[in-house]
Order: sequence, then C-alpha cells, then structure tokens
Amino acid sequence: MVQIYVVSENITLENNQTWIIDIFANELTKYSSLNFTRNLEQADLVWIVGYDLDKVKLIKQMVHKPRVVTTIHHIDIQYTESILDFIREVEPITTRYHVICDKVERDLRRYTSKPIVKANFWINQDCFYPIQDKEIIRAKWNLPMDRYVIGSFQRDTNGKSKCMVPKLSKGPDILANILKKIKQSNPNLLVLLTGRRRNYIIHQLTLAGIEYVYHEMVSPQELNVLYNCLDLYIVSSRVEGGPRAIMECGLTKTPIISTDVGIASLILPTKSIYDMNNYKTYRDAIPDPEHAYEESRKYTIEQHMELFIQLVFGDYL
Repeated sequence: MVQIYVVSENITLENNQTWIIDIFANELTKYSSLNFTRNLEQADLVWIVGYDLDKVKLIKQMVHKPRVVTTIHHIDIQYTESILDFIREVEPITTRYHVICDKVERDLRRYTSKPIVKANFWINQDCFYPIQDKEIIRAKWNLPMDRYVIGSFQRDTNGKSKCMVPKLSKGPDILANILKKIKQSNPNLLVLLTGRRRNYIIHQLTLAGIEYVYHEMVSPQELNVLYNCLDLYIVSSRVEGGPRAIMECGLTKTPIISTDVGIASLILPTKSIYDMNNYKTYRDAIPDPEHAYEESRKYTIEQHMELFIQLVFGDYL
C-alpha cells in the first residue's frame, strides 16, 4: 500500500485552534482510508499542502524520490515574489500540482509546465449546519434582533501587532466602502467580526462610526453559531483559493454576496456576485441561501473527499 506523507504547517493558534491547512491535513488523515506515514524516508507519495520550506529541502536531499503533489492555494497580488520563490523551490521535486479553482490554475500555468489538477476542497458537514433558533442564539451573543448584522470572518491586515496595512488580496478597502454605504441607508447596521488581524477594518469602522462586535478567536462550534446569527455575509476579496467562508455560509444557509473570486462561481449563482472593480455593484447582488446550500452540500466530507482523493492523487495510489 502506498505510504503518504503530508507536509502541512503545524501551527497552533489561540483557543487551541489550528490553521486551515492543518485542518485539511488532519481531516484527510481522520476521514480517508489512505495509508499515512510520519517518516518522510518511507513515503512513496508526498502531499505538500503547507508552505514548509524546511521539509521541501529534506525531500530534495532524499535518495529515494517519492512522487510529490504540491497544492498552490492562490497567488497573492501582494506577495507574488514570495509565492514564486516557493514555486521555484518545489518545482524540481513536484510531479503534479493541485489547485482549487480555474483562476489559480490560470495563474500557476504561467510558471510551470508540470501537470495541474483542479479540485475544490471538502468541507466538514458536522461543523457547519443551519440553526433554526436565531433569536435564542443572537441573545446568547448579545446581538439584538432589531440590528442588521453583517459578518466578516476573514483576516484583512498584514503583519502582527497593531499594523494597519491592509491585505489587499482580501479586499478590506472594498468591504469598508460597502459597509459605509450600507450604514447610510440602514442605521441599525452592526458588523460582526472574527479572526486574527482585523486591525485595518476595525480602524475603518471606527473612523466611520459603524458599530461592531469582535470575537478574535472562536471555536468551530462557535463559528457555526455566529454564521447563523447573520443577516448577510460579504466576501470582498480580490484573490482567493477559496475562500472557505463561501461554503461555510452555504452549509449554514447564511445569506452571502461575493466578488467573483476563487470558488464563488462554483457555489453561488451569478446574481449573488458583484464586481470587485466597482464596489457599488454590491447593491445589485442578491443572496440565494438555498442555491448556495445545495451547491455546498456537494463538497461535504461524505460526498466529496473520495472524489478529491481520486482527482488529486489518482494513479499515484
């Protein structure tokens, strides 16, 4: 049986949370029937899903050369040189690349002639699901029913500490402009934020006098509840491999509008997508929770993981 070694990132965050890349690695190990090894020298197949250059260097030094599948999540407009440095490092050992969507495939093809397979990641249906008692869960999180609650749970700021440099690939400037417009017509607006490094958007909300609630690190169970508290979720990114928030909103039946980024067109109908180059078009975007729910269900662990394995690793197993 093929022995598989997974290169993730092994990052432990606050509240015992892990980075999304490590969640992928852990879920594949837990829910698939594949054979994994923790000994790199024993590996027949290596999946590089995290950017660990130390492990890449070890693979280069191995006498026995395993097959290597490298996932490129996205090519960030602010960090093109960094990702190109990584691609240059993995290119000699990579036998096949994996990307999540058409846009990343198109970007990556500029830098490699190696085979590229495309497959969306799965999502854990046990973590994300609809909750009917909205009034009860809002009360528990001090979110009054008369407030129009818009959520944003994605990092928006570069660096650590109280840095105010926006991570432009996430489009926090677009989000800030949209929220300011909504505030003009809806004085009951309340913005709900989670996640690390939200300094930029918090600063913009404060300047605009927009009330917000911030829960920096929450558990997956709490995150599911917070999605269910929302009236609307807004994705404003310019570049993404996902984002995961689109499928998380889908499975929780959270109304969502998004730029045409990453997997947006895979999960959302055209009417729910607005133009990132003209933020005012958000006004024409119409959420369709039922459509997003049905499309997201296709990518649950029970529905999609085995297909993902066949698409990405296929004849290597």
